[in-house]
Amino acid sequence: MKTNYPNLTKAVCATIKSKFSQIDNKDEWHLNPADLKTSFRSDIQISKNSDNLLCIEIEEAQPHPDTNVTKYWQFLEANPQTRITLIQIFGRGFMETDNNYASRMQLCKFVANKLEVMYPHRFKYVWQKFVYPSEYYMHHSEEIAYLIVDIIRKELSR
Repeated sequence: MKTNYPNLTKAVCATIKSKFSQIDNKDEWHLNPADLKTSFRSDIQISKNSDNLLCIEIEEAQPHPDTNVTKYWQFLEANPQTRITLIQIFGRGFMETDNNYASRMQLCKFVANKLEVMYPHRFKYVWQKFVYPSEYYMHHSEEIAYLIVDIIRKELSR
């Protein structure tokens, strides 16, 4: 699915990285390059240490966003000492009225809920959706990034 606005993920990630120093508790956390210990990647990765990760996936045009949840299952299996909080953010491309994308979002939640049961102290899932007109994304990616920073603050303070 092609979007008609600039790469929201890139703009939001750049803003979050520039504002990371303003996040409370950030002294214990580190903004990492966007890769896990393996070839798996996340849009943004923040770590407390090598075994405690907060990963952010921003979905703006991913045709199968459930793969951005499922890949953490394999990672958890391979790294039994690691804890992951996954924040998955859906942008304009995922309208709830589109049955294909609504079912894919439901599949993300389903897989994540199963992972939370399988790994109760090692996996946490946070789902967030932002639905704004395309023009808003084009001119307000920094404001959206601040909303995401608020989510990060909340998760890091736990």
